[in-house]
Amino acid sequence: MVADLFFLWAVSVPLGAAAGLVWGLSPFWIYICLKLEYLLKTVWCIARLRSRKWIRTV
Repeated sequence: MVADLFFLWAVSVPLGAAAGLVWGLSPFWIYICLKLEYLLKTVWCIARLRSRKWIRTV
């Protein structure tokens, strides 16, 4: 949940707004900028998974 919220509000929304409002890119490139969040989130989540910090002894 933390990864979803962080990458949505820290990456996807600002990058999409900048692509559309500041840089004036076409809708295709705005969509690509919005979906870039998934690539970054995947890299972060795989690193977290491999670190094994999420495992808790029950």
